[in-house]
Amino acid sequence: MRELTPGDAPAVQRIYSDASVRYLPRMAMTAESAASWLADHVVERHATTRTMYCFGIDHADDLVGVIKLRPDRTSAALSYILRHDVWGHGYATKAVALVLDFASSALGLASVDAKHPP
Repeated sequence: MRELTPGDAPAVQRIYSDASVRYLPRMAMTAESAASWLADHVVERHATTRTMYCFGIDHADDLVGVIKLRPDRTSAALSYILRHDVWGHGYATKAVALVLDFASSALGLASVDAKHPP
């Protein structure tokens, strides 16, 4: 898991493809929307009070997904998305475990909620 950079735009576009967003309330990303989305997250990373932590899920130096944590006082909401060709390999499970540890140890959060599309 790692912080995202502007250079991740092509990988983020592949992650937010038609197959991966099928059950989400959003469209697949274009090259331009991926670059803009990443630029917003880089700005958020440097905010004094972060409203979102957004990390890349890496496997063998390949960005295969994105995991987000949105803290709100003593709790947070967690979400993730994986590139469709890496589903079922445990990458999200490992990333969720890391983010839960970060949420409790670094941020001192008491609970984390998540939802799952169909």
